[in-house]
Amino acid sequence: MSRHLVKRSLVLSGHGTSVALEPEFWRAIDAIAMENKLGISQVVEAIDATRDPQRPLASALRVAALHHASGEGEAIWRQITVGAPSASAPDAAVDGDPDLADA
Repeated sequence: MSRHLVKRSLVLSGHGTSVALEPEFWRAIDAIAMENKLGISQVVEAIDATRDPQRPLASALRVAALHHASGEGEAIWRQITVGAPSASAPDAAVDGDPDLADA
């Protein structure tokens, strides 16, 4: 693992896991959690539940952080928490545009 990645251990759906991201992405995930008055595990679990199963969790978190940084975060988060598609749907809740999921 790169020395530039920060590994965090989380409990998702009752199972322990760890995710390694760059500190900048963790700061964005932390901001999402603070803005929504949630814990990091709750944010990660929501993103995990709505991601395309073919997309790694770390990738889905980076995309969510990117959306947050670009100002799209509130709309994306509302879609994740209110109108979340099934886990089998393309990353519509995280990517915003399912046609770009494979781009």
